[in-house]
Amino acid sequence: QQQRVALARALAPRPQLLLLDEPTNGLDPPARRRMLDLIREIRDRGDLHIIISSHLLRDVEECCDQVLILKDGRIADTCDLEEERRANRKFLELETKGGGEEFVLDIERLGCQAAWSGNGRVKLVLPDGLEVRQIFRAAAERNVQIRRLNFRRDSLEDIFLRAMEDQPPAAAPAPAAPGKEAVHGGL
Repeated sequence: QQQRVALARALAPRPQLLLLDEPTNGLDPPARRRMLDLIREIRDRGDLHIIISSHLLRDVEECCDQVLILKDGRIADTCDLEEERRANRKFLELETKGGGEEFVLDIERLGCQAAWSGNGRVKLVLPDGLEVRQIFRAAAERNVQIRRLNFRRDSLEDIFLRAMEDQPPAAAPAPAAPGKEAVHGGL
């Protein structure tokens, strides 16, 4: 209730920009749902911009269109979630028995991006035009059993984790010259 009251107070002067820091933190599930619905309603009116700072990626994914990922105070990645949602990339996770890395090579020859994770697990991206039955055919030719197949798309968590892995730790800022003050900016 306190977060909703604070949000109402922030909206009273009709700002053009609304900054929300962890707007669903500490809320029970029904209150969290109401808060996210309210944020989406405000967003959809289109009369102000909303910036949300949150570590709850599921909430960000539910109510944001654009995402900026920071690491050590620097931009690690940006993402247009609407574009990601519309993307025609097909992600598959396979649980297999037999074949191993040779099977992965066969899949790659079909035009897939594929990765062998060990323990019979294969992650792959199907290119446009390639159908799942071609994966099954390649498996049959190699006597590989596909025990489980899951379709999935990259979640915001996947994008976030990739951004954190790809970025080296930020270097410490250089000390300011004598008589000069160091200025540190942010978003």
